[in-house]
Amino acid sequence: MYCAGRLQIDFRLWSFIDVSPNDFASVLQLDDGWHQLADNSTSGALDYIRSPQFPRPIQWQSGDDKTSLAALQSFVTDSTITKFYIYGEPFGTGYGVHNAHQNQGSAIGGGHDHENGIWQDGAVFVQKQDGSVVAYLNKFSNEASETDDQGNPITTGGNGGDDGQEQDGN
Repeated sequence: MYCAGRLQIDFRLWSFIDVSPNDFASVLQLDDGWHQLADNSTSGALDYIRSPQFPRPIQWQSGDDKTSLAALQSFVTDSTITKFYIYGEPFGTGYGVHNAHQNQGSAIGGGHDHENGIWQDGAVFVQKQDGSVVAYLNKFSNEASETDDQGNPITTGGNGGDDGQEQDGN
């Protein structure tokens, strides 16, 4: 995309995080199928910035869509996985999930700011045979790592915005 006369390269950031099954017990106990979670801290909804279950700062890896997809494919093909939990939104028609990534911190006027909000981030969680739970979090590089109470950026984001803690995903 072009902005202010210069090329901006948008890339993905992702992180694999071990989470305590106790922290997501209400979600892990849900029956299979879609479940609307309220956009708040007690429903089981996710917020990369506000959820105390996620480390600070999140250690992001970076790369293009192809590299991010390869990391996700490797993650979901683990033979010890017993169940998947996809945080996101169902498509309006047909099957599938979208917005399974951070959904806040997009620049005002940048085209996705109408989707900013808190306690509505997406992710892929897996539960393994040993009972452990691992989350795949991901976001776009231009989404800020600090947001206000409406999910609008406080900082400019760029390169993940997390203290320069991103790691090369290559």
